Amino acid sequence: MSLLLSDSEFRRARTVVRAGSVTDELYRWLGDLVALAQMTKTLAPAPVPSGSWQDPDAVAETVQAWCESSLLRGGLQQAFDSCQTPRALARYLERALRNWLIDRSRQRSGPRLMQRATELLSAPPFELIRASASPMDRWWGLQSWEDPELFTGTDEDLAAAAWALGDFAILRYPSSERADPVLSTPDLERFLSELLQRAGAALSGRHIDSVFRQRFAYAYAGSTVTLDEVPELADHASPATALEIKDAARVALSDLTERQTRVLLQRPDATLEALAASFGVSRGTIDNEYRRAVLKVREATPSEDNFEAVLEMVILLASGEK
Repeated sequence: MSLLLSDSEFRRARTVVRAGSVTDELYRWLGDLVALAQMTKTLAPAPVPSGSWQDPDAVAETVQAWCESSLLRGGLQQAFDSCQTPRALARYLERALRNWLIDRSRQRSGPRLMQRATELLSAPPFELIRASASPMDRWWGLQSWEDPELFTGTDEDLAAAAWALGDFAILRYPSSERADPVLSTPDLERFLSELLQRAGAALSGRHIDSVFRQRFAYAYAGSTVTLDEVPELADHASPATALEIKDAARVALSDLTERQTRVLLQRPDATLEALAASFGVSRGTIDNEYRRAVLKVREATPSEDNFEAVLEMVILLASGEK
């Protein structure tokens, strides 16, 4: 099992990748990388077709899926653009593999918003208005209401009410196979309370689940709700996209070190030499810190199309302008 590409294999692979293909050596090495990672680290099992890394076909199927969904869609090009040595490429792609597996695992497990909401709705300030064996068919309201009516509006009405509640701090696990909680428990309770207040009537589990899938559509893999189906802002930008960009920027900022944040802020207006002198480190250190910062922003970005917007939002948030 090859731990690294040789220097000549690395150079040849970089040339071929930039031409839009992969070498046989690179493809075999990717299989070695996956096999080594699953032997030495705990990898998410969900994306593996058999559900178990013990399946002899798991590595081959995982490499193929990884290539088709990520590496051959710009992932390898980005890796070779960011890495100058075989060892750096190995570290970069091992991290990319783990992130890809985590993302696939999240997509299959989905968020637990509805389950957590059901638990919260069983206690004050909420009240069960109509019981049912299925949580989806139960109706809830606020304890302070007298003789509440059942909601008769549309899902679109509720979606608009949900977007009108404003921003929420989105929670993600950047290095875990667990499904994202999406909202903290206090924020989830506030979301449910304010949604009921805006609706002015009791809501069923189906209503609440529909709202979750529209308001936090990115968290639901395979959802029939697309980002184009949510209400639009006055400037004709999708509110879901705008909030996702801001959420992604917050995730990136939480992962950046203080020095990486400062380098990211100052890099557009200063040379690497000037920054190195300012920080009292070498030019190479500043260059590496900038590359790592950009990589963290890219990893937090939900779509490559939104990378520039997320990077801009990171800079705005870090500079205190928003």
